[in-house]
Amino acid sequence: MYHHTAGIYLCQRIFGDTLRIGRKQIPVRLIAERHVLEDLGWLPSPAGWIARPGKAQLVLRLNLSGRR
Repeated sequence: MYHHTAGIYLCQRIFGDTLRIGRKQIPVRLIAERHVLEDLGWLPSPAGWIARPGKAQLVLRLNLSGRR
């Protein structure tokens, strides 16, 4: 449901700008963007997500079921 650019912004608001992993500070935005890219293959805007909900939801379903 939040696999779009506004969802990435929401992750930053919830978790902060960076997360400490070991000794490194990793930008939350990069983590969230990579997650969406891995799931969908593109970073849609909220309007893009709404305009193509069938495709976005299908890609998510296929990825969550382990098929690529």
